[in-house]
Amino acid sequence: GGKRFDMDAPTGPFGTK
Repeated sequence: GGKRFDMDAPTGPFGTK
């Protein structure tokens, strides 16, 4: 999430989790 390349956010790799 956040500005990291992680698919942990609901909106994809650039989410705000």
